[in-house]
Formats: sequence, C-alpha cells, structure tokens
Amino acid sequence: MTLTYLLAVTLSTALGRFSSGAAGVGSATYNATRQIGASLGIALPGAVLAAMLPAGRPASGAALDGALDAAFLVRAAVVAAGMAAALLLLRATGRPGARSTLVSGPPPPST
Repeated sequence: MTLTYLLAVTLSTALGRFSSGAAGVGSATYNATRQIGASLGIALPGAVLAAMLPAGRPASGAALDGALDAAFLVRAAVVAAGMAAALLLLRATGRPGARSTLVSGPPPPST
C-alpha cells in the first residue's frame, strides 16, 4: 500500500519537470525506467546468488548464507549508486520540481 503512494509522488515529481506537450514522453521514460529497474532488481541479485551456489547439489547452510550476503551487498551497492546518481542529477538540474533546461516547449501555465 505504501508503495502506491511512493510511486504517485515520484511520478508527479518526474513529470513536473516536463511541459504539457512533453508529458507523454516523460511518462513513458519514467515507466520504462521503473520496469527496467524492477527487472534488474530481481535478476541481478538472483544471478549473483545462483553463481555462488554449488551447481547440481544442495547448498550447505554456510554456502547459502555467503551467497545471500553477496546478493544483498550487490543490491545495496546498486541502490547506493542510484541514490548518488539521483542526487547528482538533482544538483545539476536545480531544485526538485523546477523546470529543466533540457525539456523543450513552453513553460506550463501558472495557476
């Protein structure tokens, strides 16, 4: 339930940077990025986990613990890199909600 509210906030923040004419492109880019992130968020730690477990035989408790630790460390590193990239992009484009200079078209009407 909380994820629904979080996605609504991130979508409105992302689309707030686009003019009304470019909102469709912004929405498509946001959704494609979210889908790729969700897919990689499952596949990458799963690949690390599978690579660290012995093939063809049951894993011992210690081997499974080590593989799970590595998978979670990879996930934490990806999250940290994403947070750093977001902070750098926010710093480069200005304050959140401000109109980016990379977006073409007239500014949205003020209310």
